[in-house]
Amino acid sequence: DRLYAGTMNNSGSLEFAAEGVGEDMVLMKIAASVRESQAAKGSVQKLVDSISAWFVPAVFLAALVSAGLWLHFTGFGRAAMVFAAVLAVACPCAMGLAVPMAVAVGFARAARAGVLINNSDILERVSRVDTVILDKTGTLTEGRLSVAQVRPRGVGEEEFAALLLAAEAGSEHPFAAALRSHSPWKGVRPPAHSVFQAVAGKGVECSVGGEKVVAGSFKWLEELGVEVPAADRDAVADSAVSVLGLARGGEYLGFAALADTLRPGAAALAEELRAMGIEPVIASGDRDQAVAAAAAPLRIKSIYSGIFPEEKKAIVARYKALGHKVAMVGDGFNDAAALSEADIGIAMRSGTDIAIQAGDMTLMKNDLAGVVDAIKISKAIKRVINQNLGWAFGYNMLLIPLAAGALYPFTGLLLTPWMAGAAMALSSVSVVMNSLRLRSMRI
Repeated sequence: DRLYAGTMNNSGSLEFAAEGVGEDMVLMKIAASVRESQAAKGSVQKLVDSISAWFVPAVFLAALVSAGLWLHFTGFGRAAMVFAAVLAVACPCAMGLAVPMAVAVGFARAARAGVLINNSDILERVSRVDTVILDKTGTLTEGRLSVAQVRPRGVGEEEFAALLLAAEAGSEHPFAAALRSHSPWKGVRPPAHSVFQAVAGKGVECSVGGEKVVAGSFKWLEELGVEVPAADRDAVADSAVSVLGLARGGEYLGFAALADTLRPGAAALAEELRAMGIEPVIASGDRDQAVAAAAAPLRIKSIYSGIFPEEKKAIVARYKALGHKVAMVGDGFNDAAALSEADIGIAMRSGTDIAIQAGDMTLMKNDLAGVVDAIKISKAIKRVINQNLGWAFGYNMLLIPLAAGALYPFTGLLLTPWMAGAAMALSSVSVVMNSLRLRSMRI
């Protein structure tokens, strides 16, 4: 099978050889995606193009009618001047520049803030977002877990550690990284093992000495027929830690508890979202207590815990069915389906490639403030597009009748061709200058 640079493998062990570089790199793909998004035409641009297709013949017809009336009431010289003025004052350029100029400048401003917009169509949806669903591990939290407690049963801690490290040896999950970096276990060598398999949202399993070794949630162990002692359940019942149970040959061998910390900007993100009239929601596969502990300091009341990847997608679909406009923020392959289902998918750059490809935006700095920045910048781009279009259409509706001589009987005012040409140029310049304001926009 062909692999691509930067791809995260989350469901087994692989051996591979590098055969492609350059354009095959993930970062190059992201950059190409952004370029394609800037070049792609959104629904507003397509509407403007359709109007512009009728605009030119309509202006030419208006110029002919105006010239005919002036020729009838005055003479050829005045009729020719009006004909030229109407053609000169009409400005399809301003309408044509209104959207792509704002998009190009706005996307560049977003990139400077660490937000890559991969889909220009989201500009139509972002202003209506009223719900943001957040993944927990690796998104709201640092994703750098540490071992907080170890409780083996029936085996010594060294044997417990060796079996747990063997089970997690082929995994890239934050749990596995935390176990491998646990200082007391640095010298522990896992036994020979084979047939590694990761079960999304549940745990991992492998074979050691012909016996099946599994590590995962208590819920999954019980699904496999492993009996978890009530004492161990009670030991973590009210704590915020994530729990990794271990079993060998169907026999329970204890658990390791892992702790994580919220990202520094998590509380500020929740407050800013509420201030913008957007409800923050947490959806995580972690334990109820761990998710509740993360939600409490953020004052987030809507939480979903212990859910599998397909259930995250169902939660997004449920909010959409209720009429909400939903943004999903995630980092892992577990979040990819939900990111794709959401009205706007926002992926953390520290996450997996499939999450990034499923999202409409990518936060390159892995800073939660980027979520609010992404929404604000998108709204600003949409606002500038509306201003540009309003000015372009308003300008033409006002100055074309003026160039045709509509006010001449009342004021004696009649635009000459050079005045009309100057007004047309100023219209295009005004659209460009208004778009360039995005460059210095304060977030």
